[in-house]
Amino acid sequence: MRKIMEKRRDILCRGLDEINIPYSEPQGGYYVYANVSKTGLNATDFCLKLLEEGKVIIYPGGLYGDHCDDFVRFSLTQPAEKIKEAVSRIKKVAANI
Repeated sequence: MRKIMEKRRDILCRGLDEINIPYSEPQGGYYVYANVSKTGLNATDFCLKLLEEGKVIIYPGGLYGDHCDDFVRFSLTQPAEKIKEAVSRIKKVAANI
């Protein structure tokens, strides 16, 4: 299971690196916490834009205690192929911000 989660994490983190979204690499968890403030959107608006334009669901960090609305939480619970597809969609949406 650890190798499966590492593969999923690596796919997502490489994609975030490519679009210059900083994150905290998980140390055994199922989520990647990323700072989307460089996009010019707050986390809530970023999540809505990603849902509306990319059909990818992520959650704003405010649900988990982020009071500045800069962070989002990506889940690693989906299969690697779905994460690859989500990364592709995230890149397209981020390119239009």
